[in-house]
This record gives sequence, C-alpha cells and structure tokens, in this order.
Amino acid sequence: METQSKKQGNNFDSFISLIEGVYMNNITIIGTIQGAATLSILKKETSEKPMINFKLVDKGDPYQRPKEPVIFNVYFSKDSAAHISHYITNNKELAVSGCIQKKKNGEEYVYAEKILFTGKAPKKGTEYV
Repeated sequence: METQSKKQGNNFDSFISLIEGVYMNNITIIGTIQGAATLSILKKETSEKPMINFKLVDKGDPYQRPKEPVIFNVYFSKDSAAHISHYITNNKELAVSGCIQKKKNGEEYVYAEKILFTGKAPKKGTEYV
C-alpha cells in the first residue's frame, strides 16, 4: 500500500516526465497564486478559446530565500482554462510548466503548457493539459 507522499511524488514525477525535452525554452515553477485568475476569451477568425491569467509567486529555496520573491505573470490558453479558472485563487499552490515569452512592450511572461495543482485544489495532483 502506497503512502500519500509516495502517491504525491508519483504525480509530480509523471508531470516532470511529460514536460522533459518539450522545449528548449522551458520553465517549471512551483509557487503560490497571488490574487485570483482573470478569465478572457481569445477570438480568432473562426473560433474562440478561453485564456486565464494569474500571478504566481516563487519564494525560492526555504534555506536560501532571496530578499524579494519572484512574481511571474502566467497565461494559460487551453480548452480546460475556463473550467479551472475558479479554482485558481489566492494562496493555492501550483506547478506550472511552459516557456518564457515577451510582449511587444518588453514585458516577460510565462505561457503555461501544463498546470498541476499541488496543494489544496480540486484534487491533489490534478493535472490540466
């Protein structure tokens, strides 16, 4: 019988194995959400796609914390975005994997390919691709 920590480790290990080797420009962040997600609809010529935007705070290694936490703007535009937007609330823990992009104004953000709820979310270890 597996313990809860082993199950949690297996979920995270499978999450990491899914994202390895996907991008040269790849970032994986585990952090807490600051504020709530903003849901918007991207309109293309013939279709619409939901997109959520939120801030993810990475406080660093507990034993070597930086003076200031790093705050990432995260965008997630998959069909499941509308479904999970109400679960992305203040102080929940997430693992996000994606790539760093730059807007025309020079602002950098993370375009998330995968989101994993690691803390108290719909279900621990629930992954959305």
